[in-house]
Amino acid sequence: MYLSNAFSLNMIPADAEELTVHIERIEPDDVPPDAESVIGHSDTARVVSNILGRDVPANRISITVSPGDVLYAAQYCGPRLPAGATELPDDATITFYRVTIQ
Repeated sequence: MYLSNAFSLNMIPADAEELTVHIERIEPDDVPPDAESVIGHSDTARVVSNILGRDVPANRISITVSPGDVLYAAQYCGPRLPAGATELPDDATITFYRVTIQ
């Protein structure tokens, strides 16, 4: 299980011939506390930490997903976060999704 700020087709293995990706909008409380953070930007990680009420470290790594993997995406929409942000700007949102790979 991963916690990311986005889902990208670059996360799919190059040799994958067919995968099914199921995307479901969820509430922040649905993100398991043991999902490994792969959020690459520290400002985004701090904002997600504040929303989830727990520490979400920045962890800038590339991942490849396989059947059976679940990625929780905290999709940010809005202007560039100001340096050191811990809360969303007034004109921004984060929507959470569960991305299941089959």
